[in-house]
Amino acid sequence: MVTDPGLLEAGWPAELLGQLRAAGLHPVVWNDVTPNPKDHEIEAGHERYREAGCDVVLGIGGGSVIDAAKGVALLAANSGRIVDADEALGLGIVERVLSAEDVLATAIADARRLANGPRQALAAAKAAIAAAVTSPGAPGIQVEREAFLSLFGTPDQREGMAAFLEKREPRFGG
Repeated sequence: MVTDPGLLEAGWPAELLGQLRAAGLHPVVWNDVTPNPKDHEIEAGHERYREAGCDVVLGIGGGSVIDAAKGVALLAANSGRIVDADEALGLGIVERVLSAEDVLATAIADARRLANGPRQALAAAKAAIAAAVTSPGAPGIQVEREAFLSLFGTPDQREGMAAFLEKREPRFGG
């Protein structure tokens, strides 16, 4: 259970802890959460989770506690460590790293590029990604297959293929 010292002192988590223990569970409390939790705090919470052999993360508290609980859960479900932007780039997790000053202009440029792209294909890709999350395995793959097949013969598909073969930028109609 992720909470903060103030809530623990106020007794808010006590009832839930009692119910969990009454159900035969062995809850572990981590309450080293500060406002706007830092990466080292989340890593410490994950270390507590791992050392105790936990298999569920509960967050009892406000925004910082919920953020910390989500962070611990993300680490538990993934690599178990937080990487910085440059390492994420090196690992191929992100395609680029921007300065704070460049984020807005880059986001606008990317949005314009996407808005001028093959809209049907982008919508199909978005639907396939959503299906992979909500319907993993065969059902998600079937959605992706159907979306892929539905794009053949569209004007954007023909333009994309022609542009590729002619080695030029495509002019999608959307």
